[in-house]
Amino acid sequence: MLGSKMHTGVFKTSPNTTSIFIALSIAAILLTSIGGFWLIIRQNPVHEASASVPKAFLRLERAIGYAGFIHNFKNYVLRPDERDRYLRAAKTDYDEALNALHELDIIVRAVAIDEHATTEHIRSTLAAYRNMLDRAEQIRGSGDEITIEALDQIVRVPDDEAAEELIHLQRHIDEFLSADYDRYARQQLYMAIIDVIIMLVAIVTVILGFRQRHRQQERARKDAKQTLLINELNHRVRNILALACSIAQLTSKTETTVEDYAKEFEARMRALAVAHDLGAGGGSEAISIRKLIELELSPYASNDPGRFVIRGNGVQISAERAPIFALVIHELATNAVKYGALSTPTGKINVRLDRSDDGLDVSWIEQDGPEVMTPMKTGLGSSLIERAVPFELGGRAEIDYDKAGFRAKLFLPDKVLVEDADNSHAPAEKTGSAPSNSEGTPQGKEHVLLVEDNFMIASEMQEYLEGFGFHKISLFSNLRDAMEFLDKEIPTVAVLDVNLGPKETTAPIAEKLQAHDVPFIFVTGYGEDSAVLGAFEGVTRLQKPVIKPVLEAELNGVLSGRRQQVA
Repeated sequence: MLGSKMHTGVFKTSPNTTSIFIALSIAAILLTSIGGFWLIIRQNPVHEASASVPKAFLRLERAIGYAGFIHNFKNYVLRPDERDRYLRAAKTDYDEALNALHELDIIVRAVAIDEHATTEHIRSTLAAYRNMLDRAEQIRGSGDEITIEALDQIVRVPDDEAAEELIHLQRHIDEFLSADYDRYARQQLYMAIIDVIIMLVAIVTVILGFRQRHRQQERARKDAKQTLLINELNHRVRNILALACSIAQLTSKTETTVEDYAKEFEARMRALAVAHDLGAGGGSEAISIRKLIELELSPYASNDPGRFVIRGNGVQISAERAPIFALVIHELATNAVKYGALSTPTGKINVRLDRSDDGLDVSWIEQDGPEVMTPMKTGLGSSLIERAVPFELGGRAEIDYDKAGFRAKLFLPDKVLVEDADNSHAPAEKTGSAPSNSEGTPQGKEHVLLVEDNFMIASEMQEYLEGFGFHKISLFSNLRDAMEFLDKEIPTVAVLDVNLGPKETTAPIAEKLQAHDVPFIFVTGYGEDSAVLGAFEGVTRLQKPVIKPVLEAELNGVLSGRRQQVA
C-alpha cells in the first residue's frame, strides 16, 4: 500500500533538534565571550604585572641600594658568627630582585616603552651580585679558612648608574600605568570583542546553513512524497478507467435496450464513485467496509428503521481493492431491489461482518421478501459476485438461492484487509432504512436555487430536481449572477457547488441564504478539506458524482427540518 512505500531515504531533522542546536550555539557564544573577557581582563600578563609594580620597584631599590643585598653581604663578611643568616638574607634579596625585574620586563616588552628606559645597568648589577654569591659559596666549599680580607675582595659597591636607570624606568612605567595602559586595555578589549563577533558570525553562519539544509531536506522529502502520490494516483486512475471500460463492455452484453444499458452502467459507475470518494476523502489508504456497505444501501433508505442491519466490528479494505468490492455490494443491493427483499415493503437485509484469524466473513442474508427462484442463466451481477471476489481479492464467494431469502457468503483474506482503529469500538449493530416513498415528500418544493459551473453536471442535476417535483429551478454558473438573483428573489432551498472555477466559491451565497434562513446543501468534488466547508459546520455536503436517491433524501431532510443548519 501507499504507506509502505514512503521511505525516501531523506534525512529528516525534527524542530526539536534545531532548537537544541541553536540553544547550544548561544550557550557556546556566551561562554566564549565570558571566557575571553576574563582572560583579557584577569589573565592578561601586563595586568598581573602592573598590580605588583610598586612592590617590584621596592624590591629592586632595596637590592640595588645599600639597605638590601650589599648590607646583608657585608654583614656576612664582618660577622663570622652570623654568616649563615646574612648569606640567606642576601640570597633572598637577590631572588626577589630578579623576580621583580622579570615582572617589570613583562610590561616593558608588552607595551614597547621608550627605548631609553632600559634595564642594562640593573641587569649588570644583579649579575655582579650573582658572582658575589657564587664566589662566597666557593670559599665556603673549599674548606679554607674564611677571612674578612678574602671576602672583602669580592664585595662590589652599588652602581649609581643602576640606581638612576631604576628611577628612569619607574617614571616611564608610572606614566604608562596612569595613561597609556587605559588605551592599551581598551585596544585589547576591542580585539576581544572583534574575536567574539567573528565567532558569533561563524556560529550564525553554521546555524543558517543548518536551517537551509533542513529546509532542503524537507523540500526533498515533500517532493518525493508528491511524486509517489502522483504515481499512485496515476496507477489508481488507470485501474479505474480499465475497470470502467470492462463494466461498459460486460453491461452491453446483458442489457437489450439503450435505456437499460444506460441505467445499469450509470448505477455501476456510481458504485465505483462511492468507493473512490471513501478512499480519496482524506488521502486514505484503506476504506471502512461497514461504511461502504452503508453508502451502497443508503439510496434505498426511508423512514422504516431496521429494514437492513449491519453487525460486526470495524474492518477496512485497501483502497486499491475497494472498487471491485463496492461493485460486488452494489450488485447484491441491486439484486435485492429488483428481485429480493427490498422489492417488497416488508423485506429485510441482514449483513454480518465476522473477523477470523485469516480474514473476514461477510454474510448477506435477505428475508421476508418474495419467494426466491433460481435464475435460468447467470447474469452479470451474479457472475461478478462469484468470480470477482476469488479472482481479484483472493477470497471466496458463495451464492444460495434459498426460497426463504437470497443469501451470499463472501470471504476476504487478510492480505486485502486493514484493521480499522477508528471504528474498533463502533457499535456492533447498524440499522438502516428502506426505499423512499414519494408520497411522503415534505412540502416546500416551490423553488430551488442550483449553482453549478459544469454544464453537464448542471444539466443532470436540473433533471434530477425536476423529477423530485420542484416547480421552479433557478440555475446559475457563477457567483455574480447568483448574488444578483438573491437580491431580487429568495428560493425555498438551494444546492450549491462549493467551487466555481479556480478562484470563486459559493461561500457568499451560503452566507446570504443563512441570513434569510434558507436551507441549502453543498456539493463538492474536493473532499472534506475545503476551507468553505470548514466555515459551515453542520451543513449537509455531498460528494460528486451525486447519487440521485441520496440527493432527494437530503433535500427532503433539510426541507422537513431534520437537518441542523448553521445559524
